[in-house]
Parts: sequence; structure tokens; C-alpha cells
Amino acid sequence: MNEIKKMLNSFYAGTIDNEQEKQLLDYFRSNHTAAEFEKDRIIFMSLYSNQNSEEIPPLLEKKLDNLIDNLAASEAKTHPKHQYLWMYISGAAAAIALIITLGLNFANNKIIENQPLEYAEISPSDQQKIEQAQQALRLVSSKWNKSIAMTSQIDVNLNRLTNNINKIKQLNTKSL
Repeated sequence: MNEIKKMLNSFYAGTIDNEQEKQLLDYFRSNHTAAEFEKDRIIFMSLYSNQNSEEIPPLLEKKLDNLIDNLAASEAKTHPKHQYLWMYISGAAAAIALIITLGLNFANNKIIENQPLEYAEISPSDQQKIEQAQQALRLVSSKWNKSIAMTSQIDVNLNRLTNNINKIKQLNTKSL
């Protein structure tokens, strides 16, 4: 029973090898399955019941890959601004969280020492942390500005491309 439990854990974790998988299949196909494994048997057998009953067309994988690529490309064309929106939001949230964390940490340390914030001395290690945080914020800011510039250029190029495509469509409809 412990061996079956180990193999089931490996199966659910995705680390089972072929030999163990065959052993589990043989165990669940037998009529001697323990009651505690009945749900596992149902799941396992439902996965293997249709294993060889249907033949997969030879080019199906290639067709599916092409379909997925085409769908991804069409989504990118229809919502280009939404693709980068999450980057802006997450970058802004990270910068704000960093600023708030540093501010609260600094304020909390000085309040605990019962010193006014204006007259508190900053230790060299705290100064180094502040400088590192400032460098990180400068880096985030520069990357942010570059990504905004890139997205605006992409938007301009996409608008040009859309206009060219519309002109070609108009020419094609006029020639027909």
C-alpha cells in the first residue's frame, strides 16, 4: 500500500517514470484495488481509457501550432496598447511600494529610538541602503521611460501599417 501511495504521489507531482506508471495501470486494472484508492483509480483509468482508441491526424500538432500563433498575432494587432499596460502598472506599483517601504522603515526606526526625524542620524549602512534604493529607482525610471518611448513608436508604426493595409484593401476592392 505504501508503494502505491508513493507512486500516486509521483503521478500527481508529474515525476512518475514509465515503469511505475505501468505498475499503477496494472494495479488499477486488476479487481483488487483497495477502497482508499477508488477515487484515484477512477481518475487514473479515465485518463487511460481512451489512450489508444483514437488516432491523431499526422499534421494536427503543426496545424494547432499555426492556429495558436495566428490567434496570438491577431490579438496583438487588435489590442497592442493592452499588452504593455500591465508593465506600466506593475512598474508603478513596484516603485510606489519601494518608496513606501523605505519611508516607513526609516520612520519606524527613528520613532522607536524616540528621536525626532529631523535630527536623526543615518548610519552608514542605512545610507548605503538609501543610495542603492535611489539607484534602483533611477534604473526603473530610465527603463520605464525607454519602454514608453518604444510603445509610442510601436503605436505610430502600427497606425502606419494599418493605414497601408486599408489603402491596399481599398485598391483591391476598386480593381475587382
